[in-house]
Amino acid sequence: MLDGFGAKEAGLHEGDRVTSIDGKKVVFWDELQNIIQQKKTADKVLISVLRDNKIINLEVRIKEKQVNDPLGQKRSVGLLGIIPADEIIKVRHSLFKSFVLGIDKTMELTYLTYKGLWRMITGRISVRESVTGPLGIFYITSKATSMGVIAVLHLIAALSISLALFNLLPLPVLDGGHILFLGIEKIRGKALSIKTERIITKTGLTLIITLALLVTYNDILRLFEGSLSKFFK
Repeated sequence: MLDGFGAKEAGLHEGDRVTSIDGKKVVFWDELQNIIQQKKTADKVLISVLRDNKIINLEVRIKEKQVNDPLGQKRSVGLLGIIPADEIIKVRHSLFKSFVLGIDKTMELTYLTYKGLWRMITGRISVRESVTGPLGIFYITSKATSMGVIAVLHLIAALSISLALFNLLPLPVLDGGHILFLGIEKIRGKALSIKTERIITKTGLTLIITLALLVTYNDILRLFEGSLSKFFK
């Protein structure tokens, strides 16, 4: 429970399991967030919680606060003042439902990835805080392995989609660059000269290598700073 928020004032305890909000059943943390974050400061919600195998109904005041979303945009959201427990719930879906959910998640990740890239290019979000390289991926993977096979598979899927999306960027050397060359040739009605293709390819390769070095350097700094903060605690 966080001080100064409605959850603590209403009497929620650590370990309570939220089962419904205003009569709407909730199972997952993101479901709870989607409902609460749309509320405003003046709103109150009726929350049902499971405590010691008993259902308890509590009226909780919403507190509005400005937060940064995953893309670095500031927005006002409603908050209860609670945080999720470290618990993993396993849910089984049919083959068709799994296929549909997979497409939805892929589309969502595609949108967030390309929008995030655009915001980095335009300087709206920090590149240092938004990208990671091999060292960062290794650290994230080690965290996922401690959570079980499902978390690792989910991470592998997310990384695979991210790599595929990066590969489609219109940069030379990448597949997206080859598609761009084909489009230019189609518009011009003839192929680019070999000299021009070599210059563009070398430029693109230099940019990718530079980006890889910067990202790796950023990972080293981030991990080194984290180690120092733990050492001096």
